[in-house]
Amino acid sequence: MARQVALAALPSALLLALLASAAMNAADAAATRVYRWTDAQGGVHYDQVPPPNGRRFELVEPAPLRPPTASSPAVPAAPGAAPADDAAKAFLKRAADEQQRRDQARRQTVIDQAAHQADCEQARQRQAFLDANPPNRLRVREADGNLRRLDAKEWEAQRQTAAQRIAEHCSR
Repeated sequence: MARQVALAALPSALLLALLASAAMNAADAAATRVYRWTDAQGGVHYDQVPPPNGRRFELVEPAPLRPPTASSPAVPAAPGAAPADDAAKAFLKRAADEQQRRDQARRQTVIDQAAHQADCEQARQRQAFLDANPPNRLRVREADGNLRRLDAKEWEAQRQTAAQRIAEHCSR
């Protein structure tokens, strides 16, 4: 009779072990969650901690771990580090690298916009200068060093060039 009780208790013990294993896997999966959100300045952030209250976010799961192959040998983990933590750290590293590339592109865009704005301002100043000075008042230096007055046709050509530069650099 004791033997029947032991056999009857075996399935519930197995069920309990399976439930415990599933709970540990769920806890491990929760620990590897990565949150992605965009701040007010347009910067994208990745973290294992949810964003501040009120921020919309996307839950990103890191790529599953794959067993090492002959072409990609296993890298020993730090003592006490779980493989899921390593995967999350690798994912966060890739996300940080991507964020750094985006930030660099954003900085370059700002630099390009500043140069474009300077070109616009220079073209506007040139046009204002030409408008304030009629052709018979402007002089240009020839290749031989002599000065001569700018004729109306040359003045109009310079004014059109300034207008083209304004259209090119000031319309964005």
